[in-house]
Amino acid sequence: MTTNNTPRIFRLMLPAAIAGAAGVVLSLVELFVSREQFFRSWLHAWLFVLGLSLGGLGLVMLQHLVVSEWGLLTRRIGEAAGLTLPVVVVLGLPLLLGLPYVFPWARPEEVAGDAVLRHRAGMFNVGAVLLRAAIYFVIWMFFAWRLSAGSLRLDRRPSDARVLSLRRLSAAGMVLYFLTMSSASVDWIMSREAHWYSTIFGFLIVIGQALAATAFVALVLTLLSPDPPMDTAARPDLLHDLGNVLLMMVVLWAYLSFAQLLVIWLGNTQEEIPWYVHRSKGVWRFVTVLLVVLQFFGPFVLLLMQAVKRNARVMAYVAGGVLFMQWVNTVWLIAPSGPAADPHPLSWVDFVTPIGIGGIWFWSFLWLLRRRPLLPVGLSVAAEPFAHGTDDVRTIRPLA
Repeated sequence: MTTNNTPRIFRLMLPAAIAGAAGVVLSLVELFVSREQFFRSWLHAWLFVLGLSLGGLGLVMLQHLVVSEWGLLTRRIGEAAGLTLPVVVVLGLPLLLGLPYVFPWARPEEVAGDAVLRHRAGMFNVGAVLLRAAIYFVIWMFFAWRLSAGSLRLDRRPSDARVLSLRRLSAAGMVLYFLTMSSASVDWIMSREAHWYSTIFGFLIVIGQALAATAFVALVLTLLSPDPPMDTAARPDLLHDLGNVLLMMVVLWAYLSFAQLLVIWLGNTQEEIPWYVHRSKGVWRFVTVLLVVLQFFGPFVLLLMQAVKRNARVMAYVAGGVLFMQWVNTVWLIAPSGPAADPHPLSWVDFVTPIGIGGIWFWSFLWLLRRRPLLPVGLSVAAEPFAHGTDDVRTIRPLA
């Protein structure tokens, strides 16, 4: 069995734990200054790591459906990300104490004075939202556990029946993931502005999670590539394929974001416009421009270049940049929500809380990744000529 206790990426476990603990402790200071700010910052940091977990799970299901070589190479990374969902649940528990600070439907006095909130009270109340959240996480953790356990069983005893079983499980899981996360995005993000709605918002959130997870997987893979066993498995053409997937996610995210803006701009209704008004004032206007330039145009141009996608070091920088901007996008979705005349400004805790929650999540991810082979055992690494050069490269083939 391949051991994976030597790659240098696992040296980041201790720094991640220290950064996570320090970030959480520092963010708690904000509780004594502004509880609304603290819980708002905690919400967007928590949603970001949730997106990494669910996006990783989604990539695993996609790989089982399309059976790609880049997917085989990244399967263990995605499985480890999906298995962190219980940690995400624990990290989300503090939000239970702050629901009235971040959601208007959790404030009885505001519900009593708003006809829209009263109309939606049957769906948006503390009991109903928490019940749906429990259902979401049960479904997500079930698929994460079943796919991971099934993958390990496939390692021990490869068979066509097990491959087909994982493919069917992934097909069902992909449908449920889109449905449940679309509903969850309404509960946890869209409901922060009760008078605003978008019919494609849930799909946009799912694609954003897939984009973040693809960038994260690419970054982790490039960090693993200098060490065994990835030094022989992560060959340039597989990095090229993964770069193409990242490019596809960038384009799809940009397309959906523009489609939502275009539909709302054409409709020009009083209920929909304020959501963009909040994000066009003060510092948020600058953040909006950054998202357009650095989350779409920059990665789009770079990922069109073959030399970028085939170079592990350059891919690491591109993937890291996309991942950072996806965090910025999560903040942009959450933080500005408020009265149209006074959108919430950025705060220092908006930057500290993600370090705390992200550090704890990353430590958990590395711990889970280290407990299993980095490559599926049912795969062999064999030398094969390279179609575009004379380099000594490796290819991954199933042991059929």
